[in-house]
Formats: sequence, structure tokens, C-alpha cells
Amino acid sequence: MKPEAAGAWAEAAKYATKARKLIVEDNRSEAMLYDSKTTTWDKVKPGFVAYLHRIEALAHFAARQNDQAEKSLLAVIETKCDAYPDVYFLLGQIHNARYDDKAGVFNKLSAEAQSGEKGQQILQEAREESKKAAEFFARGILVAEASPNKEAYKAVVANARKEMEESYEIWNDGKKDGLDEFMAGFKSTCQP
Repeated sequence: MKPEAAGAWAEAAKYATKARKLIVEDNRSEAMLYDSKTTTWDKVKPGFVAYLHRIEALAHFAARQNDQAEKSLLAVIETKCDAYPDVYFLLGQIHNARYDDKAGVFNKLSAEAQSGEKGQQILQEAREESKKAAEFFARGILVAEASPNKEAYKAVVANARKEMEESYEIWNDGKKDGLDEFMAGFKSTCQP
């Protein structure tokens, strides 16, 4: 995406937020969204709210507003954790970007500063971001593989698996040992 488009995406995020508030929080949904004779708001609300948060998140992400995107992405997971595997992948990318930022700061330090308390703190923060990235990629892979549309996610999952392995290796001191156990730890998390 071109940097000059970020402003337009920021505006889109504002409108997505307004739409979600109007439909969900102001409870104007019943007249607008479904036939109340065949279903109820309680049945459609989780999926619909997750969808609206996802739209907000995508707009914030495209606008390079990662903090706001992260909040919306986490809201999607909280509302309906098995709805969108891509939410996990975007969270993984956000944490990868934070890792890159912290690693960049660490790499600019002198050797003496790197081994000092401040340098080690920055290094630990970078490793934690890498761990979070690996966790979100792993969870997204499992949700995608359990999805009825898993074939549609095949290419994305392959890329996410590569990114997850790289993040895991950074966090795990350059080793891939324990990767299978790491993945297995998420198997019970949010299965449809």
C-alpha cells in the first residue's frame, strides 16, 4: 500500500466504527439486518459484531494505525474467535513489526550498551514481541485448518506457517526445537 493512502484508510476506519456503534451499540439492528420472524439478534449478533470489528481492524491496519487495529482485532477474537483466521495473521504481523522496531533500536546500540541493562531490556522486549507473533500465527493456522473453508486459506496458511517458524526461532534463541509442542499447546484454543 502506498503511504499516501493511509489517510483515506484512516477515514474509512472512522466510518466503520460509526457503523458498528450505530448498528450494535445503538441497537438499530433489528429493523436493518434480518427478518426477526426467522432468527433472533442473539443468534446473529456474535458473527455480525465480529464482522464489523474486522472491517474496522482492516481499515486501521491499512491506515498503519496498528494500536487501533490491534484493539479491533482482539475484539473480533473476543466476540467470535473462530470466525476469521486472518485476524490472527494480522496480529502476528503487528507483533512482527514491533519486533522489527525494537530489534532496530537494539542493533543501533553500541556493543557496550547492548550488553548493559537497557540493551538487555530492549532485547527481551523484542523477543517477547516475537513470541506473541508466533503465538498469533499458530492460533490462526489452527483456526484456518479447522475451518470449513480451509482450502481457501491454504496459501495464506503456508505463508503464516513460515512466519510463525521464523518468529518462534527468534524467540527460542535461534532453535526450532519444541515447535511441535508449541503448536500443540494451541490445539484446544478456539476450535469451531
